[in-house]
Amino acid sequence: MRPRPAPASSLRAAGRRLWGVAALLTIAVPAHADTFHLTTGGRIEGELSGEREGYYEILTTLGTVRLPRDSVTRVEAGPTPFAEYRQLRQQAADTPPAHVALAAWCAEHGLPRERQQHLRRALELDPEFIPARRALGQVRVGDVWINPPRASASRRTETTAAPDAQTPEELERLATAIQLDWQLQIQAIKSTLLDSVLPEAAAEGRRRILEIQDPLAIVPLVRILGAGDLSCRQLLLEALRRFPDDVATANLAAIALADPSREVRRDTISILTRRQDPRVVDRFRQALQTDDDALVCRAAEGLGALRAREAVPDLISALTALRERMVTVRADTYHGNFTVPFTGGYTQIGSLRIPLGAQIGVAWPGPSTPNPEALMEVTVYRSEVLEALRRITGADFGFDQAAWARWHKEHGS
Repeated sequence: MRPRPAPASSLRAAGRRLWGVAALLTIAVPAHADTFHLTTGGRIEGELSGEREGYYEILTTLGTVRLPRDSVTRVEAGPTPFAEYRQLRQQAADTPPAHVALAAWCAEHGLPRERQQHLRRALELDPEFIPARRALGQVRVGDVWINPPRASASRRTETTAAPDAQTPEELERLATAIQLDWQLQIQAIKSTLLDSVLPEAAAEGRRRILEIQDPLAIVPLVRILGAGDLSCRQLLLEALRRFPDDVATANLAAIALADPSREVRRDTISILTRRQDPRVVDRFRQALQTDDDALVCRAAEGLGALRAREAVPDLISALTALRERMVTVRADTYHGNFTVPFTGGYTQIGSLRIPLGAQIGVAWPGPSTPNPEALMEVTVYRSEVLEALRRITGADFGFDQAAWARWHKEHGS
């Protein structure tokens, strides 16, 4: 006897339970390292290597970072890749192939420094070991191996600061570690919850995003949600609105110029209008100087909404632009002049003399001379710039730049 199919309501309930389990498995996965939960809501994963003078010393994939104890709310112990690495290193032979294999393992588990050490050791044992050379990105030129070009790193400066002071390099490494963890968390929220077809899942993802208060999460939020669909980008705006920090304002200004959606750009400008930050106006004025017509028009829309009177001279200059375009050049059609030499004549009907118009009754198949295309310099009229000038000044001189210039000379900024 076949079992009866479950009722639809039971299936929906089971789906919700499965979604809850999936969310926990994806977001609340067991840590692969000691997890240090911060007072800001951020986290750092690494291996606790010691405690000194009120600081935790944590070994991360970026190197050792130090956290003040009072910035940590709790520590969750967990297995770390460093412990497994040490075990593999003890078991590995001191040969070039073994070191290259360990380097590959380190690359997969986020240990870049250890990877470099093993590749260098492989070359110490055999300078001509090609797999190690290639793993380092080197290329052979004749009989010489050449390192790939790279940006020169800034030199480390010696410091005589107090032992508990963080150097700029340490602070940058700490910030990067926290941002990397935020990026993982936000990506998990997006892929598991925000992208779900279940309304309750999307609502839970939205709640989690809006709970984030750590300024170090701003850039990860922009990177992950800014690459999402319209609803993700609108959620990003709602999240950024809650941060008064400069980095939030800078990203909002960039979104106002870069986002493909006019709706998103308009909402972003609305947020920026309330901030009244003159640096935003400066960035938009700089955008007016570019040769990108779309960027110029978006900057003009922003300046108009911000009522940036100081930008009037820049907007006047940006009203029109000369561009090279392929243009269809009108050619006179042959049949239009066909009857010119023909007078037409007259016909006599009784006593009436009726003129015969020199008209053609033939249905021409089309112009005998096609309209050609040519590369020409044309004037582009930017209506968005004109609208910005209208909003800021209350005047309207169309695209007459000379009239606008006279108005500005009389009224000033």
